[in-house]
Amino acid sequence: MTLQQHQITILAVIACLAALLIPALVYQQLQFTPKLKDTERAVAEFKPTALQVPSSAWQSVSLRLPVTPQQPQTVPAMAGAAATPALVIPSAPPLQAPTVSFILSDGGKDMAIINGAVLKVGDRYQDWQVTRIERTRVLLTGRKGPLWLTLQ
Repeated sequence: MTLQQHQITILAVIACLAALLIPALVYQQLQFTPKLKDTERAVAEFKPTALQVPSSAWQSVSLRLPVTPQQPQTVPAMAGAAATPALVIPSAPPLQAPTVSFILSDGGKDMAIINGAVLKVGDRYQDWQVTRIERTRVLLTGRKGPLWLTLQ
């Protein structure tokens, strides 16, 4: 390697180091502060604080069972047969239709919040399957047929 090639190589290495170090030093010395609106500044300066609830504000909760259990009732018998006591099982409360509280529709990643559950197309909720999500409604299908839920 000749002296001139050696000098060119050293100059090239120094130029590369300078190209990396100079911008890094300039960045370190400059303080860039963007102009923010009041609402943006409030968000940028937000610091969470612990919520302090005094114990005097607490309320005790007590759960109670029903006062009396259901008594067996007699079921009317057919003519000529003796009455037989039978336990009457109360019917289950009617299931309420699911409700939609939020829909995110951006084309490919549609999601909906149904009764507090975040669901997307294909997910199952109870006996229903989410078939379609639109801007203002969601289609559920199940054994009972299709059910459109509209955003309230």
